[in-house]
Amino acid sequence: MADQFKLQNKGPNMNIKKFLNCFIAKGLLLFIALQGIAFTSAHAEASFPNGEQGIFGPKQYLRTTGSPNIYEDTFSATPGPGYLIIRNCEADSKHRVTSALIFINGEQIYEPKDFKQDVYILGLPVVLDKINTIRVELRSKPGTYLTIGIGQMLPTVHLTADPSTIILGASATLSWNSGMANTCIIDPGIGEVDVNGFMTVSPTVTTTYTITATAPAGSATASATVTVISPPTVSMSTPLDTIVKGESTLLSWTSAHADTCVIEPGVGAVDVNGTTVISPAESTTYTITATGPGGVATSTVNITVLHPPTVTLSATPATIFEGETATLNWTSVNGNTAILNQGIGQVQVNGSAQVTPDKTRQYTITVTGNGGITTATTTVIVKHHEPIVSITANPETILSGNSTVLTWASSNTHSCVITPGIGSVDPAGTATISPSETTTYTITGSNPDNSASASVTVQVNHEVDIQPINIDMTGTAVDGQTLNLTGTVKVDITNNGLSAVHEPYEVTLFEDSNFNNTYDSGEDQVIGNTTLSSGPGVDETVTVSIDVDATVTFKGSLLFAFVDSGKQVFETNEENNIINSMATCEYVPPVGSFKPALEWEWKKSSISPSSDQVVVTPAVANLTDDNNDGIIDQMDIPAIIFVTHTGDNCDTNGRLRAIHGDGSGEIFTVTGYDIYGTCSPAVGDIDNDGLMDILVMEESGKRMLAFDNQGKLKWASPALNVTSGGSSVTISDLDTDGNPEIIYGRIVLNNDGSKKWTGTGGTGVYNSIAADINLDGFPEVIAGNTVYSHTGQILWQNSAVGNGYTAVANFDEDPFPELVVVSSGYVYLLEHTGQIIWGPIDFPPSGRNRDHGGPPTIADFDSDGQPEIGIAGGYRYVVMEGNGKVRWSAAIQDTSSNVTGSSVFDFEGDGSAEVVYADEMYLFIFRGTTGAQLFKTRIGSRTRTEYPIIVDVDNDNNAEIVVPSNSYHGGYKTGIQVFGDANDT
Repeated sequence: MADQFKLQNKGPNMNIKKFLNCFIAKGLLLFIALQGIAFTSAHAEASFPNGEQGIFGPKQYLRTTGSPNIYEDTFSATPGPGYLIIRNCEADSKHRVTSALIFINGEQIYEPKDFKQDVYILGLPVVLDKINTIRVELRSKPGTYLTIGIGQMLPTVHLTADPSTIILGASATLSWNSGMANTCIIDPGIGEVDVNGFMTVSPTVTTTYTITATAPAGSATASATVTVISPPTVSMSTPLDTIVKGESTLLSWTSAHADTCVIEPGVGAVDVNGTTVISPAESTTYTITATGPGGVATSTVNITVLHPPTVTLSATPATIFEGETATLNWTSVNGNTAILNQGIGQVQVNGSAQVTPDKTRQYTITVTGNGGITTATTTVIVKHHEPIVSITANPETILSGNSTVLTWASSNTHSCVITPGIGSVDPAGTATISPSETTTYTITGSNPDNSASASVTVQVNHEVDIQPINIDMTGTAVDGQTLNLTGTVKVDITNNGLSAVHEPYEVTLFEDSNFNNTYDSGEDQVIGNTTLSSGPGVDETVTVSIDVDATVTFKGSLLFAFVDSGKQVFETNEENNIINSMATCEYVPPVGSFKPALEWEWKKSSISPSSDQVVVTPAVANLTDDNNDGIIDQMDIPAIIFVTHTGDNCDTNGRLRAIHGDGSGEIFTVTGYDIYGTCSPAVGDIDNDGLMDILVMEESGKRMLAFDNQGKLKWASPALNVTSGGSSVTISDLDTDGNPEIIYGRIVLNNDGSKKWTGTGGTGVYNSIAADINLDGFPEVIAGNTVYSHTGQILWQNSAVGNGYTAVANFDEDPFPELVVVSSGYVYLLEHTGQIIWGPIDFPPSGRNRDHGGPPTIADFDSDGQPEIGIAGGYRYVVMEGNGKVRWSAAIQDTSSNVTGSSVFDFEGDGSAEVVYADEMYLFIFRGTTGAQLFKTRIGSRTRTEYPIIVDVDNDNNAEIVVPSNSYHGGYKTGIQVFGDANDT
C-alpha cells in the first residue's frame, strides 16, 4: 500500500536488538511500536511511535537539478536513544525520492535502494550524542523532496529527603536520579547539579525542594519536603544583680518552643514564662533550663551579695627620732579602695608604707567597699637628734674677679642660714659666689631642740703668671767620657701676672726621657732643683741658680726647666711653666715663603778625585768643634757624611767622606779601606764616648767597618753571612743596657763589632729597622716580613708578604703600631702581630722590575691628623691613605732601580708637609695635600737606594735639602748638592 510505514534495520548502528539491549543494560526501557504509526491523511505529519518529542525538524530537503543535492544540519540531543521519521514527498507518490543517502553522525542510516520500495513514511530508532550531525544526499529527479524529523523521550526524575524532619541546625540528605536528562536544577537556593547524585542541606525553615530535569525533548520535575523543628530558647534577667546581704531581688524569664522550665539552685520547676523573688545569703549563680521537642536551652544570672568592709592599722616602731622611718601596716576585708592621710593618698587595701614624719603625727586609713566605709588610726611619736651641717668651696682659692661654688648639706635641721650675705637656704644645695677678698662662710642649721654650725674660708688671690724665659748653661761642663754634667744652671723667671708672687715654689731641671715636652715623675730624670721663697713681682724677672751634678743621656742633651713643679702657686696660665735649653734658638719661618735655590755643591775632591759618584743617602752629624768651646755639640757646624765610588761600578772602590755642612771644606776622606758604595752610612755614638761614630760596609759587603769622628778605623767586624747587598745600617739599643747594637739586614752586632746574633727568617732586603712594636720595653728588629725579638728569636714571619722595605706608624686607635711593607711592587699594612690588615695593593706601575718599589715614607701629608704613606715606583710617586686608597700620584721616572725613597718637611710653615724626591732626572718638591708640583730642577741619578734628606746642615736655623747625585741615566752632576731657601727663611 502506498502509505504504509516501513521500519528499516540498516547497518551496525541500526541493529535493533543491540540497540534495545544497550539501553536495557543501563536500566532504561525503550518501548518502540513497530506498527501503528498513524497519520490522518496523505499530507499529515507522521507521529513518533512511543510518544517521543521532536528535537529536530520536521525539515524538508528538496532535490534540484544538476549534481546530487547534499544537506548537513547539526542538532542537540540527550545522549541515548532517539527515533528518526522520514516522509517521502506526499502520500500520492507523485514527487517521491527514489534515490537518497541518509547519515547520522557519519554513519549511514539509509541507502538509495531503501527509497525504491514506494514507501511514503520510513522510521527507525537511532543512537544520538549530545551534538549530532544529519547528512542528506538526494539523487532523484528534480522536484522530489524528503521531510525528516527526529524525536526523543521526555526526561524522568525522582527526589527524596532523608530524614524528612530535622531540628534547626541539623542536616538532611537530598538524593535524586534522572533519565534522559541533560541538566538538573534544584530550587530553592541550590542551582544546577549532576543528573544523578545526593547532597546535604541545612534549611532554617521547613522547605520544599524541587528538582527540574531538562533535555532537548522537554523537562520533568520532582519534589521533597524537609520539615524544620526549632529548639527551645530561654532568657533570664534581674533588675538588681548586686545586693547587700539580707536584701532581695527579682528573677524574670521568657522562653519559646519549651514545654518545661526549672531554676536552680533552690527554686525548682517554674512556668515557661514568669518571675520570682530571691534573697541569697552569698553570691550565687542561678541557671534556668528550658526543655522542648527541639532540645534543651539554658540561661544564667549572677547575683553578687556584698559584705561591709573592716580594717586595722598599726605603726612599727611607734616612737622614732626625726629622720628615722616607721612602717605603717594595715589589713582590710571586703574593701575596694584605701586612702591614708598625711599626704600619702591612695594605697592598696592591704599593705605597708614607710613614713618619716618631721613631728608627731596621727595617721588615719579610710577603706571603702561595696558594703560601706570604715576607718582606723595610729600615731607615730617623733623625737629630735642633734643637727649636723657641712659646707665646702670649690675651689677654695680663686683669683680676684673669679667665682667659686659653695656646696652645703645638713641633716636633723628644720632651717639653715649661711652668713655673710647669703641668708636662708635649703637643707642642701650650691651657690656661686665671687668675694672680692678672702672670706669665711658659716652655715647654721637648727631644729626645735638644737642648732649646729660649720664654716669654710675662700682664699682670694690676685693674678700671678710665672714663666721661665731662658736657661743659661754656660756655667756647666760635660765629661765626654762619663757624660757627667756639673756646674750651675741659671734660669730666668718672669711674672706676667697682675700680682707679685708671695708664696714659695719649686724649680726643677730634668731630661725629657719620653720626649713629650712635659715632666713625668718616675720617667724623666731630675738633673737638679731648688725652691724660691717668693717673687718675682709684677713684670719683674729673677734669676735662680741651680747646682747640677748628674749623668745625662748624651753630650748636648736638652735640659728642661719646670717652674712651680710642685703646683704651689695659683696661676692664671699653667701652660707656660716649662722651657728647654734650646728654646731661645728656635726660629719659626713665615708661612708660605720657601723658595728653593742651590746654596752650594761638592763635585769632587783632590783626594781620589775620580771617586765622585754618590748613590747612598748621606748622614748628617756634628763631627768637629767649630766654635772652639772644647765641646762637639749642636752649637757646631754639622758634617755631611757619604760614600763615593768611581765609574759605573758602584759596589767597588768606595770612599768614605765627610765635608762641612756650610760648604767650607772637607773634613776627611778614608782611602785605606775600600767601602761598599751602595750601603748608606749610619752615624751614632756607639761606645758612649760622647763622639759620633760612622758605620759602613767594606767593599766585599761581608764586613762592617766602624770609624771615629776623624775618619780613623775603630774596628772591623768578622766576616758576616750577608744574604743580600745594599742594606742600610741601623743603630739601636735593643737590650736597653745603655750600649747600642748595630743592625744590618738580619744580622745584629755588638758595639765592638762582635756578632750578637743572626736571624733565620727575613733579611730585610734593603733596610731593617728597630721599633718596640709590642710595647714590651725592648725594640724589635723588623726585617721585611719577619720580626725578631731583641735576642734574635723570630716573633713572627708572614710568608704571604715578601721581603721588602718597611716602616712603622700607628694607623688606628690602639696603642700598638702597624707595619707598612713594600714588596714586589705591592703594598701591605700589617698588625704588630703580623696579620695582614690590607694588601697586597698594586700601586701605579713601578717600572720594569716588579721586585722593587721604594721605602715607604710615613707622614701626615694632608694635615688631617692621620698618617699617610708615600712610595716611589718606576713611573709614579704615590701617596696612600691609611686604608690603602690612593690619595694622589705624580709622574716620575725611575726605570733603573725603582727603589728610591723620599723625605717630607713643612717648608712653608702652613702645617702641611711637602714631599722631597729625586728620580733619574730631577729633584722634585710636591705639595703633600694634592701632589701639585711646587719645584723641579735637573739633577740626575742612576737611582740605587738614595734619597734627599732635609736638615739644617750649616747651623743657620734654616732647613736645607741635601741631594746625592751621579752622572748616569741622563744625570749631569756628581757629588752632593745643598739647596736652601732663596730668602734664607
